Amino acid sequence: MRRNIMGEHKGWGIVGAGAVASIALALSVTGSLSGFTASITNPNNRVTTGTLSMEEQGLDTDGSPQGAACTSDGKGTAKCTTVNLFGSGSVTSPLAPGGTNETDVVIKNTGTIDAKTFALAPTTACTSSGGGVGGGAAPTDFCDQVHLEVAIDGTTYFSGSLTAFAANTAPNVIQPLPAVAAGDSKTLSFTTTLPQTLGNEYQSTQAQVGAKFTFAA
Repeated sequence: MRRNIMGEHKGWGIVGAGAVASIALALSVTGSLSGFTASITNPNNRVTTGTLSMEEQGLDTDGSPQGAACTSDGKGTAKCTTVNLFGSGSVTSPLAPGGTNETDVVIKNTGTIDAKTFALAPTTACTSSGGGVGGGAAPTDFCDQVHLEVAIDGTTYFSGSLTAFAANTAPNVIQPLPAVAAGDSKTLSFTTTLPQTLGNEYQSTQAQVGAKFTFAA
C-alpha cells in the first residue's frame, strides 16, 4: 500500500504552525517574557466618621458670655439649666406691662462635621402660676399674653404667643433653622413682650415652657 507522505507532511506543517501561534498568543497575554514590571499597593484605605458636638452659650445684655456653656456629651445630648431663653439670659428677669426682654444665645458647632439641619421645638406645654394679687382671681391666660419672637441674624423664624410656641402650630414656626457648619456659630435672639394693658391680677405671674434644640448631620 502506498502512503501519502506528502499529505502527512502537509498535516504536520499545519499542526506545527498552530502550536507556534498558540504559544505566541499565550506569551503575549501573560507577558511572561517581559523583563519590566511595576505595581502600586494602597494598604491604608479607610473611612473615618466625624463628630457632631454642639454648644449653647447665653449672653449678658452687654454681649459678654453669661454662665457656663452647655455642650452636648458623647451621647449627643445636654441639659442646659444656666440659660433662660425668655429672661434676658438670667434665671429670672421680671417684666412690667409693655416691657420687653431680649435674650441672645450663641449656638456653636464645636465638632468636625456640619449640622445640616437645625430646629427648635417645645418640650412641654406652656404653664402659668402665681398672680391674683389684691385678692383677685389668678389669671389662666398668661401664656396667651406673652408674645415671643425668635430671630437669627435679623430673620424672624417665629412670632406669636407662648401658647402658640408650645403648640408648635404657627406658620414657619421654628424649623428649619439655618445649618451650622463645623466651627461656625449662630446667634439666636429671643424677645418676649407683655401687653401694656395687663391689669394688677397679672402681678407676680410666671409662664414657663421647655424648649429643645436639635441638630443632625
